Amino acid sequence: MLIIFMIGFLAIQDINGFKMFKAFNIEVGSEQYERGFSSYLTLFWLFALILGLIVSYLYFTFTGDKSEAVAVFIVYAIMILFGLEDILFYVFQNKPIPNELGWLMNNFAISRVAMIMKQSTVTKEVLSISVFIGAIISSISVKYLKRLN
Repeated sequence: MLIIFMIGFLAIQDINGFKMFKAFNIEVGSEQYERGFSSYLTLFWLFALILGLIVSYLYFTFTGDKSEAVAVFIVYAIMILFGLEDILFYVFQNKPIPNELGWLMNNFAISRVAMIMKQSTVTKEVLSISVFIGAIISSISVKYLKRLN
């Protein structure tokens, strides 16, 4: 539940970031957008990393369990990498996930799922399967970390 809350918070920040572009009347695909978006992504992912590290550290501080604190960070990172934040981005806006999400071909994990599925771009089905795969990898990671205790 903690991880879903963290990724949900990240999705809300992403939604607010896009509202910022709209507030300045910057159109998606424009030169201004392309210049600003690169900086925005750098800050967004730095924020995501710091959020994961802080919450994992606080988890360790309150519980004293190193392996669970590491698991919090690893599952958080895996689920972001495999697209859970992308799904929540649309769910929280009550918008349907687009049929094609071509920009996600820049994401290492999701694009690999698309390639394995013989898709030339990321579709909503690819994204859903990618999140499912991320959940399986997360589960395996947690089981492995539990054995280390």
